Amino acid sequence: MTSAALALTVVSEGLRPDGGGKSAAERRRRCDWTAPLELANRHWVTPALYAALRDADALAELPADVVDYLGLVHRLNGERNEALRRQAVELLEALNGAGIRPMLLKGALALFTGLYRDPAARMLRDIDVLVPSGCEDNAAIVLQRLGYRLATKYEVGHNAYGDFERPHDPGAVDLHVELIETPHLLAARDVWGRARKVAYADSEFYAPSATDAVLHHLLHAQIHYLGNFYRGILELRQVYEFAQLLRRSADVDWPEIAQRFEGHGLAVALESHALAALRLFGAPWPLPRPPSRRAVAHFHRCMLQLRMPTLTWVSVPFANIRAAFATHRVSNLYGGEGSRVALTVRHALRYLQKKTARDAVGRLFRVQ
Repeated sequence: MTSAALALTVVSEGLRPDGGGKSAAERRRRCDWTAPLELANRHWVTPALYAALRDADALAELPADVVDYLGLVHRLNGERNEALRRQAVELLEALNGAGIRPMLLKGALALFTGLYRDPAARMLRDIDVLVPSGCEDNAAIVLQRLGYRLATKYEVGHNAYGDFERPHDPGAVDLHVELIETPHLLAARDVWGRARKVAYADSEFYAPSATDAVLHHLLHAQIHYLGNFYRGILELRQVYEFAQLLRRSADVDWPEIAQRFEGHGLAVALESHALAALRLFGAPWPLPRPPSRRAVAHFHRCMLQLRMPTLTWVSVPFANIRAAFATHRVSNLYGGEGSRVALTVRHALRYLQKKTARDAVGRLFRVQ
């Protein structure tokens, strides 16, 4: 087993509820932890790894310095998450005072809803907040009154209004008007209609329904922005969170999710992600049917790239083309009128008319 393969095995086994069993325990005792720690840090699962090994009574199988390091990262992340929670509560109260009941998304939602038994296990980049259509300017004013500055303002039509930063805060606030940049796959207006109100301290916010939370996770992890699915990229933090959703979301309508993904030509994306959660973290299989051969093949491609990250760069141009000409995008733009070939040609001509040759080549080789 190569060093990269061993690192992936050690980390994924350590994140399972049972710690991976006796063979995993023996691997943890014998392995050089340099590569596993580098992998865990790169994929933002180091605090979760500590929490999982602690809960499985497996920390004694690790060298003392590794336990100390994992414990330090876990403790510091817990302190940061608590600061992010206070920051979010302050924002919620201020938005409520302005008559706005926002919706919390992704990691910010996990801070309040107990998706993780250990609140220090989840690492967050920022606080994602969705506001009702038409409230974004007022929400921006509230943020500015709290001392935030608009660090990034997105163009009209983007799923986010902008990123707001404040000195000495642990994270920025990402103010959303849509959940993802492809709202035809999951529109905010529909999510609002199914959301539930949550009271916390002296504030109120909305949380997506269990099914919408899973849909948002899947689409964000696989399709949103550059599209990890097209690039064959698995982010361990994303797959691990999906495993938590599978274990803790009893009210999810999986047939509806499967039907939605299949209807948009994305069944392989859904099945391969579910297969990754099953194979890596022992999560239950949620879908009405087993994974297709294409989904299994895609999963193996992702695993190969996870072990050999340099392979990802080789596929960037092809992945960018696949993402730009995905069935769901073309169908949304042109309504599915005409053959697939005709629609693809039409889309290509439209794209070339809007872009210079330099822009087109830059988009082809875009990596971020």
